[in-house]
Amino acid sequence: MKYFTPEACDTFDEIEPFRKVNEAYRRHLTCLHGILPEKVLELGEPSGMENALIVHVAHDQTRRSLRLVLRCGDLQMGYYNLVLTYEDAELKPEHDVVLVMIARSTKTQRIFECDLAYQEVDTTEDGRIEHSLIFYGRACPESASARWPWFSIRCRELKWHREAKRTRRLPPSEDRYPGGPDV
Repeated sequence: MKYFTPEACDTFDEIEPFRKVNEAYRRHLTCLHGILPEKVLELGEPSGMENALIVHVAHDQTRRSLRLVLRCGDLQMGYYNLVLTYEDAELKPEHDVVLVMIARSTKTQRIFECDLAYQEVDTTEDGRIEHSLIFYGRACPESASARWPWFSIRCRELKWHREAKRTRRLPPSEDRYPGGPDV
């Protein structure tokens, strides 16, 4: 995370710090036009992803592909699954551990420890796409980094689409990241 860092998120109860970070991130997105695909930049814009829950993660390390499904939306806009597919995906081991912790702590739409707070899209020095997601960790009040767990996925290609859902209800699951690392 470059803009919505755990330390920055800790100050967002105050209007001015949030406004400054949000404006800086939006300026950064503008600079990425012509560098990142428009569809990826569209994903980087706020779109009702706040409070999203992890529905499912499938990581095929042999094929270097990662599929992440988030339940997004609210009563006013409606609910949807955001299906993110990362090709030639790279996830640092420590980020994979955070992803598995968040995914496995989500039991139902009412029983979860973390929900999405903010996300960023960016590019790496070697021209890859970087998608970072930071969650609010309800069960982690002791420090900013524990209260705001985050992970980044680097990839060559990022595809996404929405699938309409009638409710926020998630199918119960003990493991939303089967095959993920043991934590």
